[in-house]
Amino acid sequence: MKNSSSPRHRLPALLVVPLLFALVGCSQLETAVSDGAKDVATTAKAAVSAELTKRICAPLADGTISAEDQARVTDLLKAAEASGLATDLIASMQKVADSPAQVSASDITAFVEACKAATP
Repeated sequence: MKNSSSPRHRLPALLVVPLLFALVGCSQLETAVSDGAKDVATTAKAAVSAELTKRICAPLADGTISAEDQARVTDLLKAAEASGLATDLIASMQKVADSPAQVSASDITAFVEACKAATP
């Protein structure tokens, strides 16, 4: 009569145990890597948003918006919309971009306030 606990029969069972531990470890590792990637993506998005906001608000440094500043704001408008910046900032940018000539003082004030609110 054969003994089912012979070394020949226990060997496959013993090989399965480390494989199970490896699979469980891989799942945890995958979760950790995924969480780490999400953290990096969030940090990168925040850095890009901060830099974009800085560039958008730069024309306001002297308290006026020249035609050149207005063109720069217009160029950055699509990037701001795509990046999901604050709606107040985008609305202010849109008013500046849509101004046919000189930007009104009230639009400049609204833009300044939106920049202050958007800057961390």
